[in-house]
Amino acid sequence: MRKQVLVVFVLLAALAATLAAPEAEAVGRRYATPAGTWFAAIDFEFIVDPGPPPEILPFELAWLQNFDADGRTIGLLPFGAGHPNEGDSRVGCMGEWAPRRGDGRAFDLTMRCNYNQDPEGAYGLIRGIMTMIDKDNLVYEFSYVDYEADGTLLYDQGWGVATCTRVKVDPLP
Repeated sequence: MRKQVLVVFVLLAALAATLAAPEAEAVGRRYATPAGTWFAAIDFEFIVDPGPPPEILPFELAWLQNFDADGRTIGLLPFGAGHPNEGDSRVGCMGEWAPRRGDGRAFDLTMRCNYNQDPEGAYGLIRGIMTMIDKDNLVYEFSYVDYEADGTLLYDQGWGVATCTRVKVDPLP
């Protein structure tokens, strides 16, 4: 019985160490992961007309974005009157993030934004590289491209930079 308890204890300790390894590794190098909720201020360069010379419309928007510790992410798009996405049918973009090889502060990011409920409909794809500035600030540069359901390029929407600040717990008195 004692041997079984010891084996279970060792297995649980190994599991706990494995689950804590990415965050412990980040703490050991004095930076954090993006896991948490962020306010993202986005500067976007929208390609209105790609023809030469390209017509580009710069605009700003903001959204809330959550990065789960397991590598998933969701960004909630603004909607309603008074912003550049007015009339847009998308409500959010979901995707994945992962540590980038070779740089402990950098992370790859991919998010998909569906325009409607049609599984054969076009979708947008955001791809970028996030960099942790410190534990409460990150920035990511990204491109946004629309594709047909079969993956055929539909339209290169543009590129941008998101400057993000961590949303912190603010307890009531």
